[in-house]
Order: sequence, then C-alpha cells, then structure tokens
Amino acid sequence: MSDANFPDDGTFFFRQLLPGRDLAVDPSNPRERQLFSMAHRMLNCIYLVGDRSTGECIVIDPCWDVAAIKAIVKMQGMRLIGAVATHAHPDHIGGYFPFPLNHLLQPCRIPGIKELIDDGIKVYMHSSELKTAVRQTEVSMRGLIPVTHDQVLQVGGVTLKFMHTPGHCPGCVCILVTDSVGKVRGLISGDTLLPGTFGRVDLPGANPKAMAQSLKCLAELPDETVVYPGHYYNRMRLTSIGREKVAGFLNPTHENRLLTSMQPRLAIRIIRPFVCALYPFIQRARLFPIIVMLGLLILLRAGFYGLLAYVAIAWCLV
Repeated sequence: MSDANFPDDGTFFFRQLLPGRDLAVDPSNPRERQLFSMAHRMLNCIYLVGDRSTGECIVIDPCWDVAAIKAIVKMQGMRLIGAVATHAHPDHIGGYFPFPLNHLLQPCRIPGIKELIDDGIKVYMHSSELKTAVRQTEVSMRGLIPVTHDQVLQVGGVTLKFMHTPGHCPGCVCILVTDSVGKVRGLISGDTLLPGTFGRVDLPGANPKAMAQSLKCLAELPDETVVYPGHYYNRMRLTSIGREKVAGFLNPTHENRLLTSMQPRLAIRIIRPFVCALYPFIQRARLFPIIVMLGLLILLRAGFYGLLAYVAIAWCLV
C-alpha cells in the first residue's frame, strides 16, 4: 500500500486506496460481487489523511467497501475521527444511484457515509450538497457537517482547507492538505480536476461556466502542487498543477478547447433543461415504468429519431 510517489513520512500520514487493489477485492456474496465489479469500473480514489503523532485520520470520499477502509485504518494504527466528501455523487459517498440506474440495478445500495454515520463518525461536505446526500444515502442531517469556501479542518497537526469548486456539482470541493510544519502536501481534487481533463458537466446540477471558473482558480496554485484526483482514469493516480497547465485544461491558451469540450451534443442541449426540471419529481414519484412505456411509444411512433431522443434523455440522466 505504501508508494514512493505518495507523501507519508515523519508524522504525516497519507494513503491512496484503490478499489480492486486495497478494497473491494473479496466479495462474500452475489450482491458484493456486483458492487465490487462496479467499483473496479468506476476507478475511484479514496484517501486517508492524518497525523501519526496523534493517531488521528480522516477518510475522503469513503465508498464501495467501508469495512475494508476501517480495517486498513486499524491496521495502520490510526483512529478514524471523521470523513470528508468532495461531492455527493453515489460513487463518492454511497447510497442509491439516481433514476433510472436505481431501477436498472434492481436496486443496489452502495456502502458509504451511512455506515460511518451509524458508527458516530461525522461527515463534512459543502452545504449545497447536504440535501442530495440525505436523499441519496438515507442518513440523518445530524450526521453531516456543512463546510464553506476557505474553511479549515484540523486533524491533529494536519490542516485541510476547503476550496469550493462548483461545476461538476454545485457543492464540489477540493481540499488543500498542509502538514504540521506548514508544508503543502497536495490537493485532493475530487471530480473537479482529473489528469488531463475535468469532471463531467453534462449531468443534472452541473454547470460548464462554473467549472471553467473553478479551473481558473485552481490554476492560481503553485505549479509544484501535487494533485490527487477522485478517479484514476488512464491509470494516472496523480498529476500536478504545472503538468495540467502544460498538457491539460489549466492552460489559459486552451480556453477555446475547454469551452468546446464542455458543449454537449445538440440533442442534449435541447432536452436537458426539461429533464433537469422534471428530474426531482421523477425521482420522488418513482415513475420509471411510465417513462419506459413513453420511451417505447416514442420508438414505435417516431422510429429512429425517437430512438435518438430516448438515448439523449438517458444520457442526460446518467
């Protein structure tokens, strides 16, 4: 689990946990087999950050296999005192996937912050993500602690500073980690900044303009700042601000490329506002069978173009 590329020395404690390597590896039943297979495809990164001198640590984006996360913390001789969520998507905090995936997966609840809150562990996340987290994971609001931009969380002598970076979600945050001697150890970027790219901006609640502004803010960090992403796509487990300025989307000369890449397809641009407006109602009313019947009717009446419209709606939702 230890890796020379990741900072874990002296009193500073840091671990990057990967599904398929550190957790979600030994399913004990068919349900876990389904969950772990999904975890391997999602390529999430889960982080432990703490202070060895106090034995305290927190987990960032706990998901998929909470029992294994707890076991790793114990094995490392640390004590879990809290959790942080970079945003409230189910592959980062657990719970149920939104419509229609919650029906297609029949339904499949992902372990996450609920298991920690049930053990009395508080979970920190941006205030604008709280309602989504409660609805999605069925936790009590009492177990969630809202954070805001520039707020600081102390874990022993280690400092976690929250940076509000909306775009992928309204309440996305990045976390700047500083050790007990004041040295910046890295930025945990969630789904805002990924190696060579950024988080999707075609989902309900996403905002391309907000994402562009968030990336500009991250570009102001020192080039040497190491970035630990929320997913290791292309098997890249870390990057840096300097590297993303050269080859990624933090380069100001790439602004046109950035804006072009954020433009959804024409069909999605037309349909997405209506889907986003109806999305909460559809989710609460559980109208999946009706939606399926309407989709089939469209296919029968409109043929190929109906199929395109149906696919566009599904793309907006998932």
